[in-house]
Amino acid sequence: MQKIVFILSLVFTVAACQQDRKNVEFKRVDNLDMGNLSKGEAKLSGTLVFTNLSDNDLTVKDIVMDYSVDGKDIGTVVVKSGKKSTAKAEFSIPFQYNYNTDALKLQGHDPSAKYAVVLNGKITLLDATNKEVTVTIKYSDSFEYHTKQEIRQQKRNDRKEQRQERREQRKERREQRKNNSN
Repeated sequence: MQKIVFILSLVFTVAACQQDRKNVEFKRVDNLDMGNLSKGEAKLSGTLVFTNLSDNDLTVKDIVMDYSVDGKDIGTVVVKSGKKSTAKAEFSIPFQYNYNTDALKLQGHDPSAKYAVVLNGKITLLDATNKEVTVTIKYSDSFEYHTKQEIRQQKRNDRKEQRQERREQRKERREQRKNNSN
């Protein structure tokens, strides 16, 4: 009787100490680009970054994400991949999706604006025994779109500021040399 109670208490203790471990964790989206919104067609692109927390190598089967902007459903991004993920390592999956920008355009609306971008979906991975592992992807962020003309103008302004700073630094150095020589 004492052995049974001891064994049961040991089993319950071990079961209580077991932590619910995740196999893969979604980290972030890098290099998100909504494409050229001034045209009728644009290309959403970016890189999804994950961490494999398991002790096993996994293979990415597919990624399915719903893409919405400012609360409007734009489409479903599907990525088929056979990429391998090593144990206890970070891995990334690039994605692209061509979509129609008419849903984003309003009468008299300038495409240069901030947009609320939402990606919701899941990634399906396979372990060595072909057992499926599914992880949810939830990403939302604001994306500020600039036209190419605005980007060029910003670069010009930045270069002007840098040149002005360099001029001021050279001027200060000349004055210091002049004061040191006197």
